[in-house]
Amino acid sequence: TLNTSNSFEVPNRKIIATHFFGKGWAPDFWSYLNIHKVRTELEAIKADGFNTVILVVPWTGFQISVDPLIYNQEYLDLFDKLLAKIKSHGLRVILRLGYAHDNGTKNIFPHNVRIIKLAKDRKTFSAWLKYLGKIWSIASKYDNLLFGFISWEDFFYLDLTHLPLKQRLSLSSQIGYHEYLKKYSLDKISKIYNKTFSSYSQIPIPGYNSKGISLFSEFWDDFLINTVFKASKECFPRLSLEVRVDCDPEDNFSRYICHDRTFDLLPDTNLTVIYYSPTWGAPNKSDQATAKEALERLKFMINYVRSHTDNIIFIDQFNFIDNTPIFKNNTTIAPTELPLFLEEVLPILKESTIGYGLWTVRDIPANVLKAQTQPGKI
Repeated sequence: TLNTSNSFEVPNRKIIATHFFGKGWAPDFWSYLNIHKVRTELEAIKADGFNTVILVVPWTGFQISVDPLIYNQEYLDLFDKLLAKIKSHGLRVILRLGYAHDNGTKNIFPHNVRIIKLAKDRKTFSAWLKYLGKIWSIASKYDNLLFGFISWEDFFYLDLTHLPLKQRLSLSSQIGYHEYLKKYSLDKISKIYNKTFSSYSQIPIPGYNSKGISLFSEFWDDFLINTVFKASKECFPRLSLEVRVDCDPEDNFSRYICHDRTFDLLPDTNLTVIYYSPTWGAPNKSDQATAKEALERLKFMINYVRSHTDNIIFIDQFNFIDNTPIFKNNTTIAPTELPLFLEEVLPILKESTIGYGLWTVRDIPANVLKAQTQPGKI
């Protein structure tokens, strides 16, 4: 059955999805998209056994300015037409909203600047919500829309822990970290950081893998759920969140800080989105795992999420192969073990999830050069 309500309804078939990038890749998908040539690509996706496609919908690509508020009408028109094409092929659709990358437009304030301003700048936050409302007004017309989700990855404040101290101190105020910390005494914060502070304005975002990561993670988790997700769901009712299932190191790897407080989302949200790669819980020392090892880690991960929520689980990126060059040291599944892994993973996915999505069905060479074509033209 097709979903015509404003809330997520479990489909009567498992979701077997892949992200749809046409002839491009994620950051240049919308600028390279030729709406007149998607029929063959969608037919191939369906012939391969997929019943759903996932579309990335970049904030900066669709809303090129937050003040004044300016939308990319060509992208919006392409979005509407593409949804119609997907429906005509009998495929369902999932939207990743707020995707961080778009190479095809000249936008005012890149995504990384916007998410900093999102914390305390009312105009930026209002623009974000209006972007979601605009996308919902188009997507909700199509009864093959399953749901949309935002991802922790596109709001990853823990990236800020890698910056120099001076920047971390400045950004601490800009993102509201100082205000959040006022729920704790300076004495307690000083003990956590192992450094004496006489005022909240002296407290920086902690450095990567240092003392204080637990406190900053708590702030980020709260911001993601209670500020971003809560308000976003009011503008895009059928919304979920891809939660961070990885944990982050603190105090020279002496312990890891996990984000399980985000897994259950809001009381009116019954779907939690996660991701998977063989790196989870693995040594990640350029080693190769057996099928048995990878399956045990996957089951542990799913049980870990399940222990913190009764929500339905969907894996939006089931990346059992990841050959991204920058991650060459990550644990992979030995090629000879992949057939067994894929055979034995099916019962796990069937029992524990409502389905999965692939990031891509084939290798995509990334082009780091910014596209110079006009949006929608090739």
